[in-house]
Amino acid sequence: MLGPAKILPGLIGSFAFAGVFWHLTRNVKIFGGTIPHTNTKEWAAETERRIDHGWTREGGPPTVLNPISRQNYKLNID
Repeated sequence: MLGPAKILPGLIGSFAFAGVFWHLTRNVKIFGGTIPHTNTKEWAAETERRIDHGWTREGGPPTVLNPISRQNYKLNID
């Protein structure tokens, strides 16, 4: 039977390894890569605007990405 004394060090070690690998791949970028040149303030503002107002479609009304944040959303609690 495995007790906590044998399980916890392995669990903590695996979390530590995963955290170090996450940091190296996301922040240090050990596999290369940079932030895209399209990641600007204007791009972020336009994305936020589209999230709020919906993405346009050819075959119907705009697709709302977060329907709960729509202005005409009403919570029906009965």
